[in-house]
Amino acid sequence: MSLVYTLNNLSWDTPKINGTPPNGKLFITPVIDYNGLIYLFGGYSTENIYTNDMFILDSINLSWKNVSSINAPSPRIEYSAVFLPNKKIIYMGGQFNNTTLPLSEVYLYDTVNDIWTTQMTGGSIPSARFAFSSVLGLDGQRIIIFGGMNSTHIISEALYVLDLNNYNWYIPSFFEQQLNARAEHKTVLIDKYMVITFGQGYTRDDSDSDILLLDISNNDQYAWTTSFDPTPTIIHSSNIGVVIGVVFGSTFVAILLLIGSYYLRKWYKNKKEQTDTITTPEEEHPREILRIPGEKNTQDQNQQPTSTSQILQISGNTSNSLQNNEMIQEVRDENKGIPTSGEDHREDHP
Repeated sequence: MSLVYTLNNLSWDTPKINGTPPNGKLFITPVIDYNGLIYLFGGYSTENIYTNDMFILDSINLSWKNVSSINAPSPRIEYSAVFLPNKKIIYMGGQFNNTTLPLSEVYLYDTVNDIWTTQMTGGSIPSARFAFSSVLGLDGQRIIIFGGMNSTHIISEALYVLDLNNYNWYIPSFFEQQLNARAEHKTVLIDKYMVITFGQGYTRDDSDSDILLLDISNNDQYAWTTSFDPTPTIIHSSNIGVVIGVVFGSTFVAILLLIGSYYLRKWYKNKKEQTDTITTPEEEHPREILRIPGEKNTQDQNQQPTSTSQILQISGNTSNSLQNNEMIQEVRDENKGIPTSGEDHREDHP
């Protein structure tokens, strides 16, 4: 039976998976690739059999597939496995029929071509072990293993590094030596830390912790630590540009709208004041009111005209204003049929 835990709603589900699943297995180390494929190798079946078959679970399309076991390593349990940048999986150590398997050779499964190969190792080879943990180094060029048990079930606190460039083992230097031994534990890589959790081999008193932290940021010297200080999440530069662009752009548009609104209101107010005031102040430019000959008025002679269509305001003196008879005729034609106010009179023109 397979179970799926959904983080969004914090619930367990039993999905329907197509294909033929493997029989129930114990002591396996699942490995997942970049495409959501989960690789399950070996293990101890419910029929009490050590196995070396390989099953792949497609976690996206929910289907099982059994792949080739040609040149696969011998059946085993409690081994360690790591997915490599070259899309191969490396398998190390383990146990078979109560025999602890050596680390003088490791096994590589090519997930692209479905091919098994054996790789010999050199250097300071660790003793045979099982129930240990492993992670890929930060540079993708080394594998770090920790702890485990030997054939007499003595738990180890040893830490080794396998250089993937030449497949040589070596013991790294430490800023401080950690004496806590662990087996059957789990290890994950978080930022620059190798986080080692639970397992057996330690006492839960004040001197021991369920969780160990190893800073592996410096390949020349690792450091056991009790402080967890991961690097803050960094937004990609293109995303930073988008965020800044959105924030700055929105702010800039808002400022433009405020400025535009202010000047629009000011322009409208000035325009309204100019509309209410028809003429400019008389003291700046003396004005002359020109009566159109032939227009009739019924009001008192001293009363000023009230219709702007009856008024021709011309800057300058009287003699210059009255020289253009054609203008007078155009004004007269314009005002035909428009009622006028004021006294009917003519001005004598020289």
